[in-house]
Amino acid sequence: MKIKEKRHSLQLGVLLILVLLGVAVYMFYMAFQEQIPYWISDYRSKNVQSMYTNFQGLGTDDSDGLTKNPDSENAINEEAEEQVIGEQRPEKNIQKPQNWNGVDWKGLKKMNPDIIGWIRIPDLAVDYAILKGTKDDYYLNHHMDGTENILGSIFASNGTSHSLNDAHTILYGHNMASGRMFGQLSFYTDVDFWKKHPYVYIYTPDRTLTCAIYNVYNCLDNDF
Repeated sequence: MKIKEKRHSLQLGVLLILVLLGVAVYMFYMAFQEQIPYWISDYRSKNVQSMYTNFQGLGTDDSDGLTKNPDSENAINEEAEEQVIGEQRPEKNIQKPQNWNGVDWKGLKKMNPDIIGWIRIPDLAVDYAILKGTKDDYYLNHHMDGTENILGSIFASNGTSHSLNDAHTILYGHNMASGRMFGQLSFYTDVDFWKKHPYVYIYTPDRTLTCAIYNVYNCLDNDF
């Protein structure tokens, strides 16, 4: 009788372990499945950045806000190059035209004609193309290369000027807890963080805008 009871307890223990193991495997699988879109988005974003952008060595002309052309000089200023923190050269060499401002617009437009600009905050994760689709919500779940992805892209509403020269321009992007997309912008409520990252750079085929951040606040999509 005692032997049977021991066997029964052992069988229950083994069954419980198998159930717990099954639950753990299922949870791991679900977590893995949930991370796949993030990994794909990161891979595609880095691929686009390395193939179509190179901001190394670019200076800013404070008189008109336009990026200086590094190709118009005999050599890139090595001191200015050393001051660029956290930037890496792209894996693919880009043939720079005379009006180069860090972005291969011809290549980007060929990849996705919905791209109208590029937004970048040095040393932060904000380094993406700006898109404008025929529907305002299209790039909520589409990558800047046009493929479907839940992380979406940085985008402007359909009524926004292609040249991004409206008096009031709103750019939308997901507030990711991981810090991707616009997830790091909430840190601007910290004055020290703002002092380290005081400028947002907006690039278009015609110009480069240096935008000084002077106010930060939370709002809803329907706020005035």
